Amino acid sequence: MNVETLWSLLAFLLPPAVDYVNRKVKSGRWKFIIATASSTLVGFVVVAFQSQWDWQNVLGSAVLAFTAAQVAYKLYWSKTDVHKDIVGKLEDVEEGMK
Repeated sequence: MNVETLWSLLAFLLPPAVDYVNRKVKSGRWKFIIATASSTLVGFVVVAFQSQWDWQNVLGSAVLAFTAAQVAYKLYWSKTDVHKDIVGKLEDVEEGMK
């Protein structure tokens, strides 16, 4: 598997994972921090796969993963049943707590 394929696959799969982690987080700031940390983790994975440890490579990969994940979320994941299920389950839990 080449690096571009790995990077694209991870960035495409990142939004539902971040959505799942963020389902109980109320603060927009913490949601952003979690999304950024997840993208940085993807950056580390891609650079480790390349075996080119350099902070510039990690940072560049993290920025690309964050951007690609945002695009994938806006264009695809936000309209799917997966997103609705994750958000819907959170709303059900919140209603049960009232």
